[in-house]
Amino acid sequence: MSEFTTQIEINAPADDVFSYVTDISRMPEYMPTLQDASAVGDGKIRMKGEVKGHSYDRTGWFQTHEFNRTMLWGSDGDNQYSGDLEVVDQHGTSVLHINLMFGALPDMSDEDRKKLEAHGPQIQQGLDESAAGIKKACEAAFASVSGQSKGYVS
Repeated sequence: MSEFTTQIEINAPADDVFSYVTDISRMPEYMPTLQDASAVGDGKIRMKGEVKGHSYDRTGWFQTHEFNRTMLWGSDGDNQYSGDLEVVDQHGTSVLHINLMFGALPDMSDEDRKKLEAHGPQIQQGLDESAAGIKKACEAAFASVSGQSKGYVS
């Protein structure tokens, strides 16, 4: 299994950051390879994008938990991709934690395992870029309301 993690401090209230990251329509704003995301039923998401010239169109599952500001997600099918994020309140600011996991399939060839491992630095870079994009968007929105949180969905 390959695991990736990042965290970033965000100068915006935790509830607002959580509202932003869980708004499916905004995901292409901060995920570098994602072109479109939409809900396709209760707890299901469809994501379309492109990675290094290869298009993808996948469905998966997601859960959001407002009481502890967490979101969990994963792929449908056999590729064993999943992740989670948490937004932690830091007395008016936030810390965003994101984790990604890619499981090796039981019938995966050694060559395919090596390819997955070779993409590790690119996956980590994309994760870090996503976190930086979330920070930039949330801090800009928070600053534009003169320090008064008005939420990101409205």
